[in-house]
Amino acid sequence: MGEEISILHEKYGAGEITEAELNYMQIPLLRGMRLAPILKVLSTGPLLRNIRKGVEALKSSGLDVSMLTFNPLQVFFERNFAIDTSISMTVEIMDDMISKTNAIPENKLTYLEQYCDSSGISLQECIHVGDGPNDIPTFRAVGFSVSLNSKYSEVREASDISLETDDFALVSDEIVRRIDSPWRTFPKAPSSV
Repeated sequence: MGEEISILHEKYGAGEITEAELNYMQIPLLRGMRLAPILKVLSTGPLLRNIRKGVEALKSSGLDVSMLTFNPLQVFFERNFAIDTSISMTVEIMDDMISKTNAIPENKLTYLEQYCDSSGISLQECIHVGDGPNDIPTFRAVGFSVSLNSKYSEVREASDISLETDDFALVSDEIVRRIDSPWRTFPKAPSSV
């Protein structure tokens, strides 16, 4: 299982498949699997450095950090990096097992709109970090957006700033610097990663 998932991630990293294709291909592999071995495999894969440090810096600045991803393994990130909540649940967990997989929509904006409505916040109060074409509608709707290591010029152009780094602490530092600046144009609010 770990080898099949690793191959998919390598194809995604090489640009051979899109994020949506990666997620669709992972779903059938994961259904009915226990989380412990999956999380163990994921912990050895390539990840941004200092994710927890970056999340803690955002929280220290008064931001709630929510996960808005279509990756069915979002629970790995939530458990390991102190993320407050998941906005999009592509998998459902029962008894530490993936019990159900849900459909993946075209873009993330629908989920964020539902989250904002239920939380009583506006889209303009949100900050969004992403890297794929399915992030573009969300970038255009939120108060501030960051494209991170995106391979797509249209994604970089749609965001307010584009960063190339493997260190999430640097990303969070840039966000905090901008929200604390006197010229900021968006209020402090939840951020979605």
